[in-house]
Amino acid sequence: MKKMSGFTLIELVVTLVMLGTLSVTAAPKLLPLSGEAYKAQLMRLKGSMGDAALMAHAHAILAGETNTPTVRLSMPGVNADVHLRFGYPAANYQGIGQLIDGLDHGGDWTSMGDRGSTPHTYYVTFRSKIPWVKSSLSISEITNSGCYMTYTDVNQKSGSPALNVFSDGC
Repeated sequence: MKKMSGFTLIELVVTLVMLGTLSVTAAPKLLPLSGEAYKAQLMRLKGSMGDAALMAHAHAILAGETNTPTVRLSMPGVNADVHLRFGYPAANYQGIGQLIDGLDHGGDWTSMGDRGSTPHTYYVTFRSKIPWVKSSLSISEITNSGCYMTYTDVNQKSGSPALNVFSDGC
């Protein structure tokens, strides 16, 4: 009788399963996929904010509130009045922040508005991108993360909000 040499089918399957498990475990450490995931989340948030701003503007048009520099307007599905500037959500938590689920404190995001400039700008980043989140978060901590987005409201009747993504540090 001839002696068989080589692997059995069971040994081959076990080896392939072990290699597959090892590659799935090691791949995230070797490939920079988390940065792409952060970028994708920022792009998704940008789209959500843009859509929310357009829907709020349509609601403001119907209410006749597009010529007012600052107004609070009740909107369906929102628990509090939304602050608007010329019919678009204001760049603060009471404006655009009210319209996006998950931007409230305690979620995956952290945010802050800048009222020192006109038009105002609302900064949003990942809570994990800030070394620690404290009650006195500064805009420079958000911008130093290199992985954030901004929503800038309007300061005139004919304008529209500007949304920008900064993803070099993601």
